[in-house]
Amino acid sequence: MDIIGRSALYSLEWVARQAPLLPKALGSQSSTEQDAYASFVKETAIINRSYGFFAASEFVSIDNQPTFRSIEEEVTPDLTFQIEDYVLFPTMGELIKEVARPLYYGHKKDGNVVRVRSLDRPATADPTYVIDGIVIRNTNFFLSLAPVDVEQIKIIRASHKLFRFGLMGKNGIVIVNTKSGNAREPVRPENLVDGLSKSHVFPNSDYSGSQPDPTPNFRTCLYWNPYVTTDQEGKSEIDFYLSDDAGEMIIQVEGFNNLGEWFFAQKSINVD
Repeated sequence: MDIIGRSALYSLEWVARQAPLLPKALGSQSSTEQDAYASFVKETAIINRSYGFFAASEFVSIDNQPTFRSIEEEVTPDLTFQIEDYVLFPTMGELIKEVARPLYYGHKKDGNVVRVRSLDRPATADPTYVIDGIVIRNTNFFLSLAPVDVEQIKIIRASHKLFRFGLMGKNGIVIVNTKSGNAREPVRPENLVDGLSKSHVFPNSDYSGSQPDPTPNFRTCLYWNPYVTTDQEGKSEIDFYLSDDAGEMIIQVEGFNNLGEWFFAQKSINVD
């Protein structure tokens, strides 16, 4: 191919060279054996997520029950306002208008209104408040706080974070940490926040009554006890009632030994 310039004639020549052959990949095959390291990593992640929050340094004790001061240990807020960095206002309404502007404060005929701005979809109601670790929907209580007593206001409004909370996070979440750490309504156990994973309750019913219930009992979990401990020889006895179903049942045991090592065992029994 020839290219003619202003004052010279250029000649370009392409030389085709064969690319070097890459080494062949090693042969692979499937296996039914579980990878030991992958199993270790998986179980470690489960244990750390389940028990790691007990090591958190910032928690308060309410009626001798430990609970998080706030939920930002698990979800990072999108906005944080350190109140002492701003001019203090006499009311929370004025503080919202002048400082926490991602929140909207107004009035309706039936009372005060607070909304989280810039949600992926417009808020249809007041946000969920987490005040010193207690979840409430009481906007008037939130507005009754004295700004001088508030340490931080944090807002969660990103949809991928709110999705984890279900309906509780539909209209955004406002986290308030006060200086005293106890500015809360009367404590109700169902309002305490101590993690996002919902626990499943396995009722241990008593079937020893003299008048048996004629209704067939086909419960799937026959016995659940997370507080079983062993004696000096590593043994423990449990008693439980079977269901009206027959066939193979599975006994599963997991826990920690005296060295803090996790263990797991499983055994099948047949019920005639």
